[in-house]
Amino acid sequence: MKAKKRKLIGEILIEIGIIDKNQLTRALALQREYSHWLIGEVLVKMGFVADTHIEEALARQKTGKTVIKKSKPKEVCADCPAKRLIDKHLREHKRHNDRRRYRTTK
Repeated sequence: MKAKKRKLIGEILIEIGIIDKNQLTRALALQREYSHWLIGEVLVKMGFVADTHIEEALARQKTGKTVIKKSKPKEVCADCPAKRLIDKHLREHKRHNDRRRYRTTK
């Protein structure tokens, strides 16, 4: 009998409406830069979720039961340090990819 694959924390938070896919994508991009951070830490630092959301999502991951009340995704303030950091990272990543694409087309 195969073991059931556990859902990822990000998938659980999207499924229950705490974050949206765009927020998870932005958090994952930042996590790639700071690989020692867990995705829950990144989401909290970015202001997308509270610690309690992560704790409850972990409990749901373990038990399979919904314990989090649905709420609308939060938007990060434009002046948030985490948002500035991820925006900078995404700009640098795009610039790097554009340069790489230019070199391969010549």
